Amino acid sequence: PYKKNTTLHQIYTEMLDAGKDMTGIDHYVQSWYKASQDRLNWPEIKLVTTQTLYDNAVENAKWLGVNDEDLCHFSEFSFNLSKMHSLSLPNVTKSEAERLNEMFKNVTHIARNVTEIP
Repeated sequence: PYKKNTTLHQIYTEMLDAGKDMTGIDHYVQSWYKASQDRLNWPEIKLVTTQTLYDNAVENAKWLGVNDEDLCHFSEFSFNLSKMHSLSLPNVTKSEAERLNEMFKNVTHIARNVTEIP
């Protein structure tokens, strides 16, 4: 786990120095994808996407126990389709962003094709 107040720049630098994902995201996504291929032992699940979370923000917040008077903050959430499948990395050069994107190419591929997972 990262220390409190660890910046994205520090995380990116760690990965660039190591030459691989150090967050565990790549392993997590790929292991779930691999497990999903074993349909005999795969439980029924509901796919939750960013769009689903945004579209149901008020209901999700209420279910999590947010007070009624605070639910108005969640009604302002909206999913911006124009940002879908775009990735910009703050605090890194173009070259560093390309290297980081390469580290996550398998995750990106799975995420873009998640609706096609059997």
